[in-house]
Amino acid sequence: MRARQALVASALMVLAAACTSGEAGQPVPGEVGAAPSASGSAPVDLVDLDPCALVTPSIRSRLGVRGEADEGGTASARSCQWTVERGSARDSYVLGVAVFPTLGLDEVSASGGVADVEIGGRRALRSLRLNGTVCAISLELTATSRVDVQANSATQRDGALLCPRAEEAAGLIEAELP
Repeated sequence: MRARQALVASALMVLAAACTSGEAGQPVPGEVGAAPSASGSAPVDLVDLDPCALVTPSIRSRLGVRGEADEGGTASARSCQWTVERGSARDSYVLGVAVFPTLGLDEVSASGGVADVEIGGRRALRSLRLNGTVCAISLELTATSRVDVQANSATQRDGALLCPRAEEAAGLIEAELP
């Protein structure tokens, strides 16, 4: 149980550290924290985008999520985490989802292994965080906003091995995004 608590605490720190150093950027015209809706109607206010709701009951079932979400957040993001149980402790992991309404892909902070990827036709980045022990998929919402989907494990210290799990979850969550 202590290992799980430590893992959850470290994952929250990774989500908090996943933002930029605070250096000034270039202003971009448009509404801050808003993205076009999936239907193309009025923009969705990303401040109200709930990371817990992005992991629907169907997604939870498909991934093997157990229990309720642990909600958290920082000044720059709201986040939720779940335990994904897959038969053995070695195959299980923690799934984290964070909404960054004012930080885009250009502001992802990684400890290594950053790559451009495409998830469901959407621009994204795959990165390793927390000294390479966490794999994160950052999905672009707008040039100045994103959703991060990450996987970490108490038993797997090589985050690159967790990337297929993070990418699977990101692919499912992407369909829920505005």
